[in-house]
Amino acid sequence: FLPENPRLYKMKKSAQDAHEAIRPTSAVREPEKIKDSLTSEQYRLYSLVWNRFVACQMAPALLDMTSVDIGANEHTFRATGSIIKFKGFMTLYLESKDEPEKEEEGLLPELTEGESLDLKKIDPKQHFTEPPPRYTEASLIRELEEKGVGRPSTYAPILSTIEGRGYVDRERKTLKPTELGMLVNDLLIKHFPTIMDLQFTAHMEDELDDIVVGKLDYIAVLKEFYEPFARTLAEAQEKMETVKKVIETDEICPKCGKKLVIRSGRFGDFMACSGFPECRFTKAIKKTIGIKCPREGCDGDLVVKRTKRRKIFYGCSNYPKCNEAFWDKPTGEKCPKCGSLLVERPGKTNTVIKCSNKECDYKNDA
Repeated sequence: FLPENPRLYKMKKSAQDAHEAIRPTSAVREPEKIKDSLTSEQYRLYSLVWNRFVACQMAPALLDMTSVDIGANEHTFRATGSIIKFKGFMTLYLESKDEPEKEEEGLLPELTEGESLDLKKIDPKQHFTEPPPRYTEASLIRELEEKGVGRPSTYAPILSTIEGRGYVDRERKTLKPTELGMLVNDLLIKHFPTIMDLQFTAHMEDELDDIVVGKLDYIAVLKEFYEPFARTLAEAQEKMETVKKVIETDEICPKCGKKLVIRSGRFGDFMACSGFPECRFTKAIKKTIGIKCPREGCDGDLVVKRTKRRKIFYGCSNYPKCNEAFWDKPTGEKCPKCGSLLVERPGKTNTVIKCSNKECDYKNDA
């Protein structure tokens, strides 16, 4: 597992070498040898760091890529897969993925050319081109790193800002842009095309680095940036349309008798009195999913709710009297094994229908 020559790695231009939280100092302190001196959390963290550190100096893995053409009913089917011949660094470390893969995926049985196979069945399926998957926190940070945007110390504030201002909603692990987020994005691209360009942000990062080491004068850099920006900002303040949404309704305010309107806030849409600020009556908009609460004796409906971090879940409209809630979206159907409500969870290639009861193992690919 030892390569012929030591592996050397160059620092990424965007990395901040002085801000690292972990610097390995010795590989001889193996995790198992010091396990008794660590808490369970410390041991798991130390094992992760030690495995990755040692793996970066190990020999590469060797894989045999296999492709098999199979003739059946005058058609040709192709199966591709890989076989690990030498695990190399994979013995210690494998990067985790956003969606776990099935163990049998990518593995082919031993086959020889010209071998006859038994045709059990042909299962015709139609597949359409799908859009790229939505970003998760991890994949968004990887994209920012690749584009040279931001620094490790700014990634957490970026994520908290787009969530806190209601530009994205969190659906399980994915980040889904909201109507407000897409509207603000379109307006910024329209009125600030230069600043919204990824190359501008990466270029600004480089200039800030050059200012630190004395290659550039900060006053000259600020002047180059601010003069055109001030002109663009003044023009945007004059021409940019407002994004505040106000929709009239037929409902009447119970306090003053004026009509209620739908407004947008940091936690989503809500109903408010059109007589604001004289009348400050507001009420939440309950978005039902057409499914009754499954708890016995409860007559409430399941509605879409959000946590403080804007993560979507589905709870009973009679809260706090009833605290029935689901992280995955209920389908309205009952589990054939235990009778609990079925929920749908997005998988890697399709939607998985599973039982909401954690003690029940019912699962079905939709």
